[in-house]
Amino acid sequence: MRATGGQPQPAEAPVVLVFVAQPQAWRADQADIYDQAREAGAWSDDFIAMFAAASDDFQHDLERRGLLREYAIKDAMIAATYVLLAATELGLASSPMNGWDEAAVKETVGIADRDDLAIALLVAVGYAAEERRHPGRRPVERNVFHQRYPRLPTR
Repeated sequence: MRATGGQPQPAEAPVVLVFVAQPQAWRADQADIYDQAREAGAWSDDFIAMFAAASDDFQHDLERRGLLREYAIKDAMIAATYVLLAATELGLASSPMNGWDEAAVKETVGIADRDDLAIALLVAVGYAAEERRHPGRRPVERNVFHQRYPRLPTR
């Protein structure tokens, strides 16, 4: 609970998933991914060559702009989203958590010495103790904009 600022979910849930982002993962050999896609008939050799080159260029551009960590966290968040959907499909309750101490979480999961890794998200998963009432939502027009995002009012 220390790592999450006293939030109750880690103590109440039987499982807390920690999504760890690896900003430098793109530097590792990706041949196994390409081989699997080729063997499955999903990607041709031409596509693999194009994709590998484009991916490398994209990652180098992110690095140049100092965005590797940000994009690695985005990728981990996408993975977490699918876990949340799968948990719901299995009848589980889940709670994505924000407001935790990254250093304390890293210490808890045994990666305190890994400055190359970032904690993207914590997700508590389990069976709900009670059925929660939905609090409602803001009107769609408050959050969905057509054509363009609204400009700030001028002073």
